[in-house]
Amino acid sequence: MATRIVGIVLVRDEENFVTWAIENAIGFVDEMLVIDNLSRDGTPARLAALAARHPKIRLIRDGQPDRTNRHLQSYIGQDVWVFGLDGDEIYDRDALGRMRARVLSGEFARRWSVFGHSIHATVLDLDGGRAIGYATPPAAPATKLYNFAILDSWHANTQRLHGRPVLRPGYDLADGWKTAGGTSWADSDFRNLHMCFFPRSSLDAETELRLNITDRSFRNVVRRPIFKALRALGVKGKLADYLAQRSGLKKSLRYMRGDVVELALGTGVGRPADHAGLDPRSGQVEALVAAVSARRSRAPDIRLDLA
Repeated sequence: MATRIVGIVLVRDEENFVTWAIENAIGFVDEMLVIDNLSRDGTPARLAALAARHPKIRLIRDGQPDRTNRHLQSYIGQDVWVFGLDGDEIYDRDALGRMRARVLSGEFARRWSVFGHSIHATVLDLDGGRAIGYATPPAAPATKLYNFAILDSWHANTQRLHGRPVLRPGYDLADGWKTAGGTSWADSDFRNLHMCFFPRSSLDAETELRLNITDRSFRNVVRRPIFKALRALGVKGKLADYLAQRSGLKKSLRYMRGDVVELALGTGVGRPADHAGLDPRSGQVEALVAAVSARRSRAPDIRLDLA
């Protein structure tokens, strides 16, 4: 059987960018598993519209995000590359076309993983096609592509593509080609615009930090009773707010590294309005992005807000 690329998306309350993210990436994959972790905003409607347009999308509704790796168990040992996509990751469609050809040609067949380049945007100029933010390197990339053909096992009861996989003898987990055709965003075939510092839902406040799905689940199950106990002892809400914000820093600080830079995105990234037929709020999303960017334009280094 020929090599295939299977995408997996895990989202919760991602209505602002999920259509843009999936539409940009859909041509890269042969099949896409889209897992909705009980979204409360317009995300389910966006996903239904995407699935109606693209038969290769399989929608899954799952209330256990920390067990979503079980949806990938059937691909272990197959000639499959698994591509992880988040609802705030906007790939360059043109570059992904080149990357798909390279993957299917067998160029990376001996490698376990391939990582590319990201710009973690704090300011975005949609009209000018430019982003300001933290770029790789030194910021960590938000790209995920794994070779399941050399995989022996991967624990099912973890979040998708998390935990430690076990490879077949003769392969090394450290053997990942991190540049995917280049040393920077400009010359990489595997690159994305990461919108992690923008509100991803109408339910979000306009804050730079948002916990990922598993962290939010952990907070709800474990931390909420602790915070209730603290309040009963007279500890007020500011401490809880402080701890809640800091709980998101471990992930976010991976992306806040190096100097803030400005990059030209290229035509392959596009914009939300390109998908207005699938997302009736695309105009509002663009207005939100413009408003947040305008406020930050004089001070785009959001690390200053965390000092």
